[in-house]
Amino acid sequence: MHINSDHLGDPLSKDEQQHLLDCKSCDHQHQSLLMLKQQAHDIVIESPPAEVWFKINNRHAVIKSTPQWRYRIAGFAATALMVMFGYLMFNNYQLQQQMEQVLQVNQSLEIQLLQNTIPTFQQAKMLSDVRNIEQALIQAQQPKEKLRLLKQRQKIITNLVESQVKGDDHVFTI
Repeated sequence: MHINSDHLGDPLSKDEQQHLLDCKSCDHQHQSLLMLKQQAHDIVIESPPAEVWFKINNRHAVIKSTPQWRYRIAGFAATALMVMFGYLMFNNYQLQQQMEQVLQVNQSLEIQLLQNTIPTFQQAKMLSDVRNIEQALIQAQQPKEKLRLLKQRQKIITNLVESQVKGDDHVFTI
């Protein structure tokens, strides 16, 4: 059993006193701690001059006077930025879904246009071009590229409808 140094000011029990007599290491350590405690009591605490306290208080006041509204505005700006970012992501997702729905509707309209007729080679080629553009449109990442592809697709669809409305003037029947 060794002496617990946490109880340095408390009187030692009989067992602890006997241990100090038997263990020279603990006795030396106990005597050193008692001497250190006595020296700590002998130290005179000096008070700093009034001007030092004045400087310390001024520094403390400067730290406290940092405007809290700056932090609040920064927090509000960060929150608003995150909300706007989330809204834009959601809006982009919605627009992508709407664009896919428009493509599906257009495909069904194209099928209805060509349902009762047998497409000519030129019309079949136009439909193939439309499908290729739709594939490129799904893979396109940039809005400018998507607009360019949509305009190209619109032009081909317009030509396809015109070729059906115009009729087959160049076809000969026997």
